[in-house]
Amino acid sequence: MDVVLGASSTIEARRVSFIQFEGGDPFIDTQYHFLDLWKLLSPRYTIYRILRNVLIELPGYSTDLEIYKIANSLCVREESCPSGHIGLIPRESGIPI
Repeated sequence: MDVVLGASSTIEARRVSFIQFEGGDPFIDTQYHFLDLWKLLSPRYTIYRILRNVLIELPGYSTDLEIYKIANSLCVREESCPSGHIGLIPRESGIPI
């Protein structure tokens, strides 16, 4: 979270297209939660949960997203994928990777 906060001016300037972060149990001993990242990043990025073989788009925040086991997420700036694709992968819930 400190890295994202430190890069906030670069993020606001739309100079960062993709952000990958690991959350979950690393947040237990901090003052931060997934909600804090959501509030900071969701206005500019589509946020995906990275699972074993799939990306799941997170269309909105829910307390169910506060998972306190290792959880990886990918944030994609909308302008980075104007055709609605992440690379060559169509944007939809359950994107095989």
